[in-house]
Amino acid sequence: MERVPVPRKIWYAVIASYVSGILVTGSGLVYMNHVDTESNRKWCSLVVTLDETYRQTPPTTEVGRKVAVSINGLRQDFRC
Repeated sequence: MERVPVPRKIWYAVIASYVSGILVTGSGLVYMNHVDTESNRKWCSLVVTLDETYRQTPPTTEVGRKVAVSINGLRQDFRC
């Protein structure tokens, strides 16, 4: 059997398709990260206020302590 050579135009189309797919995927990931970061920043003022309140007046109940730990964790996760 004889191999039929693939024209260069086909190779260029295949390479362009792969590069386009990689660029679209990369830009989508960057955009999702940006949206996530902006969403977290919108919550920062509330999280900081609650965290500072729990630091000044520590909760006395077990549930209150769990909430305080969770709020502090959110503050660290959101980098507020």
